[in-house]
Amino acid sequence: MTEITLKVPQGIGDIWLVHRKVAKHVDRVNYIILGTSNTPFQKRSIDWLKLFPKCGAVDFKVVDESTYAQLASGMFDIEKVLNDAESEPQFYSVNKPLEQGIRLEDIDPMMEVDWDVSPRRDEVEDKHDYVVLYVSGAAHHPAKHRNGAWGVPLWAKAINYCLNTLRLDPLPIYLIGAEWDKGVMSDLKMLLKKDITAAVGTSPMSVMGLISRARMFIGFQSGLGILADAFDTFQLMMYYDYMKPMKYTWCKPENGQRKFFAATFCDMPNGVVKLFKQ
Repeated sequence: MTEITLKVPQGIGDIWLVHRKVAKHVDRVNYIILGTSNTPFQKRSIDWLKLFPKCGAVDFKVVDESTYAQLASGMFDIEKVLNDAESEPQFYSVNKPLEQGIRLEDIDPMMEVDWDVSPRRDEVEDKHDYVVLYVSGAAHHPAKHRNGAWGVPLWAKAINYCLNTLRLDPLPIYLIGAEWDKGVMSDLKMLLKKDITAAVGTSPMSVMGLISRARMFIGFQSGLGILADAFDTFQLMMYYDYMKPMKYTWCKPENGQRKFFAATFCDMPNGVVKLFKQ
C-alpha cells in the first residue's frame, strides 16, 4: 500500500485541491495541517478531512509566518513530493499556481487530477428545492482580504437579484456558518426578509449533504464552494478582487460558467446577474 504524509495549508479548499491532485496516485494520505496560531479558525479543517476518501491520520501544527508563507506561496514538483513523502512528510500546495491563473490539471500535468473523487456526506436522494448561502467571509479575514468586499446590504441586494433572475425567489434558504459568523448571519436574515434557516454548528457531513443537494449555493471564495463543485452544485462564488486570476482555475473543466459561476466584489450586485444571462 502506498501511504504518504503531506504538510498542507490550513484551508479546507486548499487541502481538497491537493487531495484531488494526489488521490489517484496513492492508497492513503496522512495530513499535517499547518497554521500560524492554535485557534478554532485555524484548526477548522481537521473535522472536514475525515470526509475525504483515502484520508488517514490528521494532525495540526503551529508554525511561524515564514514557514507558512513558504508552503502557501511555493511551487512544488508533485512527482518528487510523492516519492519523498513515503518516508518523510513533505510540503505540498497548489495555491500559488492557481493564483497565477494556471488550471489545476496543468499543474504538474503528468499527474492526473481525480475529478471523480468527492467528500463523504449524509445520505441524500435527489436535489431539493432550497438555496444555501455562505456570505460571512469578510467578518474574520485580514484587512487586505476585506478590501473591496461587500458589506451585508450589498450581499442582500446581490442575493435578491440572483434569486429573482433565476426564478428561485420562492425557495426557502439555509444560511450556514460557524460561531464567529453569527453577527453577519443575523444582519443578513434581517435584510433578506425571507424564509431562512440558520445552520450554525452543524456537522461537516450534514453541511456537505445540505450543499450537495441544494438548487443553488451562493458564497464568497471558500473551501465550501470548492467542495460543492465535487457534487456539481449550481453555484456563484464571489472572489476578493486580488484573486481574480484564480476564478476558473480549480473547478471541474465542464462546470466552468455552466454550473460554477465566479465574479469579484468589484462587480456591483446587479452586474453579477449578467453572468447568468450569457
